[in-house]
Amino acid sequence: MVNLCVSVPSVLLKFLMAYRDVFSAPLFKTFAFYVAALMYERKRTNIQTVWADVPVCSYDQFHYMLSRAKWDHEDVNRLRVQKLQSDHRTRSSPRGFLVIDDTANPKSKTCKATEAVAVQHCGVTGDERLCHSVVFSAYCDESKHWPVSFKPYRPASTLPLGQDDPDFKSKLTLAGDLIDEALSLGIQFSDVLFDNWYFTPQVIRHAEARNLAWISEAAADTILFYKGKRLRADALVERVPPHDFKEAATLTDPSGKERRLQIAVLDLRVRMLKTKCRVVIAKGPYLTDDPDEWHVYVTNHRVLSGPEIVCRWGLRWGIEEVFRELKDTLGFDQYQVRSLRAACRHWELACVAHGFLVYAKQLGVFHKETPDVIDTLGDVAFIFRSLAMLDSRPWIAEHRDEYRAHVAKVYAARNPRKPRAKRAA
Repeated sequence: MVNLCVSVPSVLLKFLMAYRDVFSAPLFKTFAFYVAALMYERKRTNIQTVWADVPVCSYDQFHYMLSRAKWDHEDVNRLRVQKLQSDHRTRSSPRGFLVIDDTANPKSKTCKATEAVAVQHCGVTGDERLCHSVVFSAYCDESKHWPVSFKPYRPASTLPLGQDDPDFKSKLTLAGDLIDEALSLGIQFSDVLFDNWYFTPQVIRHAEARNLAWISEAAADTILFYKGKRLRADALVERVPPHDFKEAATLTDPSGKERRLQIAVLDLRVRMLKTKCRVVIAKGPYLTDDPDEWHVYVTNHRVLSGPEIVCRWGLRWGIEEVFRELKDTLGFDQYQVRSLRAACRHWELACVAHGFLVYAKQLGVFHKETPDVIDTLGDVAFIFRSLAMLDSRPWIAEHRDEYRAHVAKVYAARNPRKPRAKRAA
């Protein structure tokens, strides 16, 4: 089947009407086709490949929308959250969690001039490389997960005055901003979850100043006080006697496999926080390829049981699912733009497409189209593009000359002719 997007399906158009006031009529059309095209399969997503799949829009229209048009991606983000919050099947709940984490988008050496791109730690590859880094907040519960907001991280090396530049914010500061933004957007949640990189006094003070509960994982070198002795977290695991592991928690990992962890619960003082916290030691790997045989969780909850704390922490994996869906299904990390504003706009439009997939899955929009169970957002995207591409063949039959002209333009853009060298006289 031809991979063309020649019309925006009514179910998507209905979802996107919430954003109608942000864009002019011509710009809204470009916006709608861009969001629809993000759900199409392609080897690489950028303005040129999106335009190749949308013959009813021009390359210049897409480029103008991302780079020069007057609209604020934060306005679109606010409307996206409001749309998801407007239905009980997609809205946040006090039984859910706000998860903070960051993700990196590796870039090639040709992108050194791209704003905010720098050599920095890349969590995707586990080393230092050229990339964009984005700090995220996501809402996660047992039935759904979706991005709440994001903030681009601008390394000090990319700013004129370095860390003294007024535009510089550390990732820890951005995490605090995301917590505040989630509260201002009316997101309901019981706890803030963040990994050991964000397990710092700055983030914890920020959460507790807003009377929020939090759960995190201690790094191996976190210092705790056990029976009057100062110990690293990895040494603490060896000191706790086997008879203290009185409880067990059963977790389901992302692959659907159940794992049983042995648990010890202690109330210990954490040196960097200068206060007592509930510390839960869980023995056993959480994931199939988990290199750690133990995990130490820390929380300001003083009444929750160990199994409950571990089970709540297990839902932190939802933000990793968000990152995977945004990148694998919607091309979040694939773009070729120079300005940070254009990159933020592409990221936000990928989040809008993700919001539609969550909406369609939770509301069962495509259940009549297939007898199979729709388990993942990838399944929803596959059904969406299968239905959308049904219009391709009749459109090509009716607009044969227009289609041929479009194919010729795309080919010329992908294979620019080099000027011939002049022959020597």
